[in-house]
Amino acid sequence: MNKSEVFSNDDVKALSRDLLNSNSAVKLKLGGYSMWPNLLPEDIAIIEQVEPSSLKLGQVLVVEIENRWIAHRLVGKRTLDGNISLKTQGDSIIKADGPLSSVELIGVVNQVERNEEPIALSQVVSQVYVLLCPLPQLASRTVLKVRKSLMRFF
Repeated sequence: MNKSEVFSNDDVKALSRDLLNSNSAVKLKLGGYSMWPNLLPEDIAIIEQVEPSSLKLGQVLVVEIENRWIAHRLVGKRTLDGNISLKTQGDSIIKADGPLSSVELIGVVNQVERNEEPIALSQVVSQVYVLLCPLPQLASRTVLKVRKSLMRFF
């Protein structure tokens, strides 16, 4: 590959899907604050393929919403007539994402790297976020707003 060659977002997503379908893991850089404080921008998420029926509340999933891949926590799961419906939510987002079908599931984040060091995704923390909704989201959102306001002055 030529150094000046750039892949489009769609190319990266297609290649990542192919790798996940062949049971390979994919590493992608996170870009937003929706999972703050547990996941940060610039963290590297290691994504693996997963059967929707094996998902557990609290796991961090990568889902496709409006043609964007988003890492959010699984806060609800229903099976109706053999179809699995998922409900995800960012740790610092007060409102959950709309219902998602298992077709919109890209994979599960089982490990994250921060500054080239692995960080654990604690199942205890995951369950606390799900059980206490929306309290952790309100606290995270408040801290982010204060942080943003302070950054204007410094």
